[in-house]
Amino acid sequence: MAFEKGRSGNPAGRRKGSPNKATAAVRARIGADVDPVGFLASVMAGEPVKAKDETGGERVMYPTLADMLTASRILASKLVPDAKDSPITIALPEIATADDAAKAMAAILKAAATGEITPSEAQAFVALIKPYVEALSAADFEKRLEEIEKRIGRK
Repeated sequence: MAFEKGRSGNPAGRRKGSPNKATAAVRARIGADVDPVGFLASVMAGEPVKAKDETGGERVMYPTLADMLTASRILASKLVPDAKDSPITIALPEIATADDAAKAMAAILKAAATGEITPSEAQAFVALIKPYVEALSAADFEKRLEEIEKRIGRK
């Protein structure tokens, strides 16, 4: 029973999220292995990997170059985690008014332009200033509204 040219025996393909047999075997080995770092190191070295096949027997798999590169990337990410934010210091004026906020934004832009901080750090600073200015504006509005209400005798 031959298939039509260009069609597989399962047109729908493998279910999403279901790993292929080699991936499932490697995951099982990592889960059962007492030393997953040692396992990844052995894959990186190109050493053969013993895995259970679908019948329950053992078979030997030889890692490909792609497997070795993936193992090295995973191992590196486990040994050296991603760097988190580190504190940075730049001189900013005190922000009490919208004019002060504009001066602070100018200082941030200058620091980013000169390489003192990265563009993403500048963006983080701006994200901190904006709600602060909004809070200042709301407080100023409330203060002015109270003054107007006192003048017209509402309070």
